[in-house]
Amino acid sequence: QLTTLASLSSLQRIGGAATYTNPAGDAGYAVYLSGNGFSDLAGLQTLSSIEGGRVKIAGPSTLCYFDKVNWYALLGPNYYRLIELTGGTATYCQTRVCDSS
Repeated sequence: QLTTLASLSSLQRIGGAATYTNPAGDAGYAVYLSGNGFSDLAGLQTLSSIEGGRVKIAGPSTLCYFDKVNWYALLGPNYYRLIELTGGTATYCQTRVCDSS
């Protein structure tokens, strides 16, 4: 189970040529993060574009900083590919400090 996105810290572009199909059978995801295994998106700091595929970030109530990513800039004119974007509450996240290392 993936608990940190630190291994993606040098990722700059997601082409979307190969996509993921979730357990419900929904296909076409270039980025699909769901569940309780991660708590921030700090590993995606260098990401500059998502060129193809859909995006779903359905994090736990402890997921912070998902709202700090400019998803519309990453997706370009095809921002409609952003299917879901949920995570922690502002109250919870105010007490967190982002580790940018």
